[in-house]
Amino acid sequence: MCPMPMILCPLGYMMSYSVNPDSCCPQYDCRPMEVCIYNTTVYQPGSPMPSDDPCTLCYCGQSVDPETKLLTSECIIADCNFDCPEDQEYQNIPGQCCGVCVSTDCVVVHDNITQNIPVNQIWQPADDKCVVYTCERVNGQSLVVESKITCPVFNPEDCVPGTKTLDEEGCCLTCTLESKCNVQKNSTILESNGCVSSSPVEVTSCTGLCGTSSIYSADANSLVHSCSCCQEMTTSTREATLTCADGSNIIHSYIYIESCGCKASDCPSQSNSMRRRRRK
Repeated sequence: MCPMPMILCPLGYMMSYSVNPDSCCPQYDCRPMEVCIYNTTVYQPGSPMPSDDPCTLCYCGQSVDPETKLLTSECIIADCNFDCPEDQEYQNIPGQCCGVCVSTDCVVVHDNITQNIPVNQIWQPADDKCVVYTCERVNGQSLVVESKITCPVFNPEDCVPGTKTLDEEGCCLTCTLESKCNVQKNSTILESNGCVSSSPVEVTSCTGLCGTSSIYSADANSLVHSCSCCQEMTTSTREATLTCADGSNIIHSYIYIESCGCKASDCPSQSNSMRRRRRK
């Protein structure tokens, strides 16, 4: 009767037996398999194998280790492509040999619209002229800088009707302001023929700006100028008592402006142009 074999084969080996013609009992032994062994793991031929170097790619090859009779790993050095397009840059990936090309463009989302902005370029939404986005490169990172325009206070009641419009940037409302020609009141000592008032007397003047314009006329094929001056509109006569050097008093009448407004007048350039035409 043949004894039971007490053989435990190591990893990567399998038990085999052969018949000895001189004995009726088979002989058992451990024979290597066509596999690779790495850290107690079996790898089939052609399958990837781990490596201590992320830039070394290994797989189970066909070569046989003369000592273990097992297959050995075969390794190659990874060929990384460091060339990236102009709008991309190479970035390493932790734990991996080769990095990837990533875009250097900035990405901004405005009103649910995603927009890529190249470095050192700006982008302005078509529906919002009050904001501008700039893509800047800071410490190897692409950052979006948002610039918003703050519009000055706009009061449509101060505008000449029909002149309200947007500014050159297309963001803020602007207009031609209405005339601010108003009565200005001051106090002064009146003097006439050596007689003066004993106390300051209220006098008035018209102060403010009135509109001027220069508009092309197709009919005249020239520029038509329009000018106006801040002048008195209504006046009244007031009286003041003046004391003379001999001690006598006289009643002095002076003009008091009740209201001011803009009155049309000839523009200086237009008048000069008319004079030049007459001379010719």
